[in-house]
Amino acid sequence: MGSVPRGFVLDKEQWLERYASGDLIHDAFDWTEVEVRRHGESAVAIGVQSQQSIVDGRDADGRFRATQFLVKDRGGGGIGDGWRLVGIHLSALAERMP
Repeated sequence: MGSVPRGFVLDKEQWLERYASGDLIHDAFDWTEVEVRRHGESAVAIGVQSQQSIVDGRDADGRFRATQFLVKDRGGGGIGDGWRLVGIHLSALAERMP
């Protein structure tokens, strides 16, 4: 994985700005090994996010354990019909030993 800062927190506006400004570019993105645990009108999705990405012109390729937090969308502007992503946590996965 490239030299990307670790241990930082972004609010919604900061997260979206990285895409709008072009500072974050995904050339390839995959979400696998997903397990969803639903709790009423909330859900937690845990899986592996693999990406080929650039952040602020630096390599940000990697594999991450991803936890997504979702709530039932009640027509407040979420994408699609159903769920709204309200939080995400990523932790870099250790490289696999041969």
